[in-house]
Amino acid sequence: MPANNFPVVLDGSPVGATIWFNPVAEAVTALQAAAQASAWIPFTLLNGWTNRGSGFPAAAYRTPGYPLNSVDIIGQIIPGTKTDGTVLFTLPVGLRPANEVAGLSIFAQPGPGGAANLQVQPDGDCVIINVTGTATLVQICVRVPLDAPSA
Repeated sequence: MPANNFPVVLDGSPVGATIWFNPVAEAVTALQAAAQASAWIPFTLLNGWTNRGSGFPAAAYRTPGYPLNSVDIIGQIIPGTKTDGTVLFTLPVGLRPANEVAGLSIFAQPGPGGAANLQVQPDGDCVIINVTGTATLVQICVRVPLDAPSA
């Protein structure tokens, strides 16, 4: 008998007609199929922000499949309005966090330290915080938990 397999005799089968079933392998296969990431969906950029251009990732989101209750955000974007709290794009209903998710580190260049932050709000607005006035490019690659607890 193969390891981790169980015999299953089919009703009405002739004697000796046994198939082998591995529940662990079947469960893993089912989870892998269910955990496939969705396709990337482009954002509509707001407040003068634009995508970097051909050859670079456009601002987009997807559900990763695993972990559940999260959304991936990616993109290289050129700044428009850089005031703290400026909305860059908005997540659609169904992919918004229950509570504000703040402090997501993103990279702004050039700038002292090159750091900025992305805040994702319960209404789906994704806003920029702490971007420097000299920044000419912002790179985003974050995973946002949609079920983060409140403080």
